[in-house]
Amino acid sequence: AGLFAALFGVFGWMAGYLPPPRRAMLGWAESSVGGQKVWWHNGGTGGFASFVAFTRNPDVAVAVLSNSANSVDDL
Repeated sequence: AGLFAALFGVFGWMAGYLPPPRRAMLGWAESSVGGQKVWWHNGGTGGFASFVAFTRNPDVAVAVLSNSANSVDDL
């Protein structure tokens, strides 16, 4: 239940975040996938890796958390 609640909180925050046009995106990258704009951020430290991405049309978000230092970007 704790992990589900934490992930629900992350997805809720991501759904409300949309970088304003022509402003700093605070480390977020923008890509196009299947003709849709996708905002994403990745990272890693001390043997862990993470990737989070979302799009606004339709409202979809994905978070990948790993206890491995290997990149999870391509998942």
